[in-house]
Amino acid sequence: MKNTDLEIVSGGRSGLFWIAGFLLWAVSVSAYCAPLEVFWEKSDGDFTSVTLESVAIMPDGGFLLGGSITSTTLPFTGLGTSSAAYLIRNDPNGRKLWTKDFWRGPVNVLGVPQGSIVALFTTEDGGFFCLEQFSATSVFNPSGQMGEFVIKTDASGNRLWETYYTTYQAGCPRVNAIAPAGDNGCAIAGTSAQGSFMTRFNSGGVTVWKKVGAEMYVSALNNLAAGADGGFFLASSKTVESVTTMRVVKVDSEGNVVWDKTFQHGTNTVTAPGFLLGTPDGGCMISGATRGGTDTGPLFLKLDSAGEKEWEHVWSDPNAPDVVSMARTRDGDYLCLGTRMIYDSVQRLMIPQSATLARVAAPGKIVWQKNYERSQYLTWARRLFITPDGAYGFLGSRGPTLNEMTPLLVKISSEAKAEVWARYGSATIASPAATGFLTGCEVSSLRGTEFEEPGRIMPR
Repeated sequence: MKNTDLEIVSGGRSGLFWIAGFLLWAVSVSAYCAPLEVFWEKSDGDFTSVTLESVAIMPDGGFLLGGSITSTTLPFTGLGTSSAAYLIRNDPNGRKLWTKDFWRGPVNVLGVPQGSIVALFTTEDGGFFCLEQFSATSVFNPSGQMGEFVIKTDASGNRLWETYYTTYQAGCPRVNAIAPAGDNGCAIAGTSAQGSFMTRFNSGGVTVWKKVGAEMYVSALNNLAAGADGGFFLASSKTVESVTTMRVVKVDSEGNVVWDKTFQHGTNTVTAPGFLLGTPDGGCMISGATRGGTDTGPLFLKLDSAGEKEWEHVWSDPNAPDVVSMARTRDGDYLCLGTRMIYDSVQRLMIPQSATLARVAAPGKIVWQKNYERSQYLTWARRLFITPDGAYGFLGSRGPTLNEMTPLLVKISSEAKAEVWARYGSATIASPAATGFLTGCEVSSLRGTEFEEPGRIMPR
């Protein structure tokens, strides 16, 4: 039997009876969630000492992963864990091609260096831009050096240039977000002693322009996005008459403000931005959250090129997660990713139960919603991606407890019908019987029986 075949076992009943029943079931669920297809899974021990926070898709369908790797070069322990910013380049099947670290060495005996790539993207010249958060503090030196590195690399991850923004000296700027610019450069936004700022670099690291002003305020990585016309969108929270509202600013390619809008969903509610995404029509899509009113939950807001509201929708499902990442599909819908949290009465805190993936169509219709979870593990979602072949996936982490989380990279087919492959940073997934998959209205009883190169599992 081929890997792509499903065996039908009659169990003494008519095969026609089972086929007819299956067809009736398939028709009843096809509008919202489809049954699982064949999937496969891989594990990678190299993830065991790595923390991953960012992902970019390569033109060949491969992956560039960013995060940190724990260092063992320091001869002492007890002052804190030392780590270096880390890049991993994988092929479309998840196989590692190369790795790069940006180990910066100990600043001094009381400053334990810690670095991590928190955001990255590819450029048309084949290189990458990375934003690294860096710290050299310890319990004995809590006011040590902290800041961000803006790094440009070539296609092999070799560092071409970098700029350091440090808070070690009072009044130095702090970078909060990074986004691609049209000339193979980048734009950054953050805060400084003079106020909020935004700077654009060309591919060689030369400053093209710098703007300082309150209209540039950005507080989170996801609140800066490139526009289709070469400009940029910025989002932040703004207090208006003691009520938190959402503020969205559009600037052109020279950093000049084009429009400045404030949005609030309902009265006496808190409306805050989450993830910002530029759209091909010159507008933008914003995922946020509204709380305190009759509609409470994730908020989707679509703006046109003039900043006017096209539509908005509150995802009122009580189990709906806050959206942490978003991507646009080929046909103009939006994929959204979040983590479903549940309350642990023993630990008295909210813990991540599963990753939730949803497809949203205008004007805010939830086309389908799927949960990715494993019965004995916590799952945390971080970043969504779409590959050139149209498949979906996400970067996250998973583990039996919050203190034992390891990186998780999952690729699924389009429409979230099946998991194509998953790569884990823990050797605890040692047998196909432990394999999990997307859950929803699918047949959840399928399980693997054996591995075959390149890691396929035959369902039964």
